[in-house]
Amino acid sequence: SSKVCDAANNNARANSSALPLPILPRVFHYCQRYAWGPYFFGKHRLPSDFISCKSPLLAEPPSDLLSRYDASYYPPGGQKREFTSKDAKRHAFSVCK
Repeated sequence: SSKVCDAANNNARANSSALPLPILPRVFHYCQRYAWGPYFFGKHRLPSDFISCKSPLLAEPPSDLLSRYDASYYPPGGQKREFTSKDAKRHAFSVCK
């Protein structure tokens, strides 16, 4: 489904006692850079005051992120990078999560 962000958000709101649970990660470790379309997340690119009340919130990607774009850009505004279908889904999911 192209609604990768919806799947990520619905899983986060799912009732933990309901069975069967979707097969999605329970814990997500952002160990690398993730990007799809103009949306990019890199933990080393966050400002040092990111966890302060004065820091602006991150932009929320659209729910149709995967189908809206055909590649990512590393770093934002940088060189176009294309992925396999499987890796594109992983990056879009990671940006939405």
